[in-house]
Amino acid sequence: MAAFGGERDNEQSMSRLEVILFVLGTAFQVAAMVFAATIMGKETVRRPWIALFAALLLMLGFRVFRLLMTGSTSGLSSDPSAVPWEAKAMSLLGALVPLGVSFLIFISLLSIRRLALAERESKASAARRAIERDAAEEQARASGQKLKLVSDALPSLIAYVDREQRYRFNNRAYEAWLAHPREYFLGKHLRETWDEAGYERLRPHVEAALSGKLVNFELNMTYKDGVARDVEVTYSPDLAPDGTVNGFGVLVNDVTERKQAERLLERTAAERQKLLDSERQARGEVERVSGIKDEFLATLSHELRTPLNAILGWAQLLHVGRLDDEERAQGLETIERNARAQTQIIEDLLDMSRIISGKIRLEVQRVDLAAVLNASLDSVRPSAEAKSIRLGKLLDSRVTPICGDPARMQQIVWNLLSNAIKFTPRGGNVQVSLERVNSQIEIVVADNGEGIQPDFLPHIFERFRQQDSSTTRRHAGLGLGLSIARQLVELHGGTIRATSAGQGRGATFTVMLPLPAMREEAEPPGSLPASSGNDAICLSGIRVLVVDDEPDARELIRQVLRDHDADVVTAASPQEAMVMLIRERPTVLVSDIGMPDADGYDLMRSIRALSAQDGGETPAVALTAFARSEDRTRAMLAGYQVHISKPFEPRELVATLASLVGRTGRPAGSLARLDEPRPYTEEIDRQIRENEGA
Repeated sequence: MAAFGGERDNEQSMSRLEVILFVLGTAFQVAAMVFAATIMGKETVRRPWIALFAALLLMLGFRVFRLLMTGSTSGLSSDPSAVPWEAKAMSLLGALVPLGVSFLIFISLLSIRRLALAERESKASAARRAIERDAAEEQARASGQKLKLVSDALPSLIAYVDREQRYRFNNRAYEAWLAHPREYFLGKHLRETWDEAGYERLRPHVEAALSGKLVNFELNMTYKDGVARDVEVTYSPDLAPDGTVNGFGVLVNDVTERKQAERLLERTAAERQKLLDSERQARGEVERVSGIKDEFLATLSHELRTPLNAILGWAQLLHVGRLDDEERAQGLETIERNARAQTQIIEDLLDMSRIISGKIRLEVQRVDLAAVLNASLDSVRPSAEAKSIRLGKLLDSRVTPICGDPARMQQIVWNLLSNAIKFTPRGGNVQVSLERVNSQIEIVVADNGEGIQPDFLPHIFERFRQQDSSTTRRHAGLGLGLSIARQLVELHGGTIRATSAGQGRGATFTVMLPLPAMREEAEPPGSLPASSGNDAICLSGIRVLVVDDEPDARELIRQVLRDHDADVVTAASPQEAMVMLIRERPTVLVSDIGMPDADGYDLMRSIRALSAQDGGETPAVALTAFARSEDRTRAMLAGYQVHISKPFEPRELVATLASLVGRTGRPAGSLARLDEPRPYTEEIDRQIRENEGA
């Protein structure tokens, strides 16, 4: 009984354990079923029978397994050979198997839930990406529309060109600039929208942009209106993250106005620079001319004072009266020579003034150049002999007379010869030649003197220019002779040039006179017969009224005319001259021009306003220091018959007066009758005052 009682207690204990394990297994299965329903989510709610069917199958399988396990246990328990602990183990195993299966089902359900969650997250992520993509596309479409609106509002050309050089975008400005709508360019290759020459100009820049470089260049484009414009082009490459070039953006700006402004500024700057250069050059020229002027004035002062010193010095010695006859003759010769030197200086200045003003006059007539050369050689021979210089000449017999001014031609040759003698040392040679060369006449003056420095040779004919203008120079002069010679040669239609092998090797001056410009004419009317001197002209019986405000000048003229037996009366002013004219009834009038209060022109107008009976037709000579051609013209227009410039040659004045009264060509005893002087009356005085008032 005790043993039976013990076994019974063991069986009861196993039954309770089985019950506990069964309850736990069932609860665990129910929990697994609920958990499965939970993790299946919407699918369980949507199809609950799936969960129920799975739970029933699970419970059914468990019960079958339980029955099998119970039967085995009972068999084992009835088996007397079975060991009790084995029966217990089998019973325990029957309870643990459902628990293990439930655990495996639970793990599987967890895996299923994890997969379901992952799938749901994947779908949610895909949905989010789709939403974001749609939003991005919408934003891109909006941005593209805004970009299009902005680019269409800009006046510049804006485009996008892909890596195949095809247009993918262009703004509305293409329609305004070019002759095609904007859609025409889309998808077209650059070569299709440009001519071959235009594309070849663009290709290097396009290739540079497609290589990833930012390109800027300028181009000249023709708009649809046919007007060429200057444009500035920018190619900006579109770089992908990996560095590849997808294409490039195009920006074209019209810079025509800017370029025009730049060109205007450049021209303005160039003109300004030109003006500055001109001003600088002019200032330099003014400074150079000013320097030349100062130098010339200093030279002129020296050249005038030098002969004046000799004149005044010998005049004072003659005034003292302590000189013998030989010294007195030497003094007079020195005074005359220096006075003539001063006269030559003044003549040169007047000639240059006439040349500069274009008022020099040529007395054109038949000229024998051989005679001109001989006369010039004779005039310079004393100067050459004083320096023991040998003068040589070579005359071509084929040279025929030409038309020109004989006095000016002689002045040309004389200036060249004087210059050669001046710069040729003692014992040197001066050669002059006259030759016909082809269709020209050539006058050559050559010397073996000091020569001309190469740097000064281009300036040799400029006025007031001298090779040595320092205070230590050895040769006097104003530097006008060669300049005057050139101007006179050019007035005759010729040219003059100077050559020299250098310092100390002499110089050669060549005058070329073209024959076609010279015509031989008939002999001019015969001139006055040459006289042997002043003594051949007699002015006896001629009354001359001399008008000059300078007492020395009046006295000089009076003395010259009295030496030729003229009857001379003088007046110091035009007012006094009018009185003397009516009272003395002179045969001829000699008057200065520059006088105080009233000048010689006023005097002559007053005289010509008188009647012939009162002397209104009296012949008149203007003897004045105003020696320009316009001064001569003005004197002729005022009523003078002859114009003589100071300083005058006494012989010229005497011959002029004799010509005016008809004494030339007549025997000395053939005298014109003089009217008797009329007494001075109040009527005459009234006429004088009326004429002065007029």
